[in-house]
Amino acid sequence: MGYSNMKVSLTYLRGLEVKQLDDEDLPEMKAIIYLTCTKLYHLTITGYPLN
Repeated sequence: MGYSNMKVSLTYLRGLEVKQLDDEDLPEMKAIIYLTCTKLYHLTITGYPLN
């Protein structure tokens, strides 16, 4: 991601509203975090993104 794309993305993210998380959101959040960590680990080890 280039610098200009990152700047646009961060500007967009600043304007978003974030909902309050409840206990029932926890399993979904754990799954998202697990998948993100798995993809980052794979990218770090192999140098290639995991599809």
